[in-house]
Amino acid sequence: MLLWSAPGVRELHVFMLPEGRGKWGFDTQAEVIAFARDHDVRMLWARIEPSMRHLAMYARKGGMKPTGEIIETTGVPYRIFAMEVSSCRPQ
Repeated sequence: MLLWSAPGVRELHVFMLPEGRGKWGFDTQAEVIAFARDHDVRMLWARIEPSMRHLAMYARKGGMKPTGEIIETTGVPYRIFAMEVSSCRPQ
């Protein structure tokens, strides 16, 4: 899901169950990035709970990088990952 944050900026939420991981998940990731690019999104960002290391790896494989920022939502700290869509090249 891509949630509006600012003009050209969307927060990315990943809803992927364990059975959706692997090749299918990475193919979907590339499709979402292409969709964002086609709709003039310049930047994607996501908040990832530190204990969700598999999700951080998934984000990195798609081109996101940690920003060094941490935000707290409902008492839970999240690390922020972000990427510029125009320069994204999924691995």
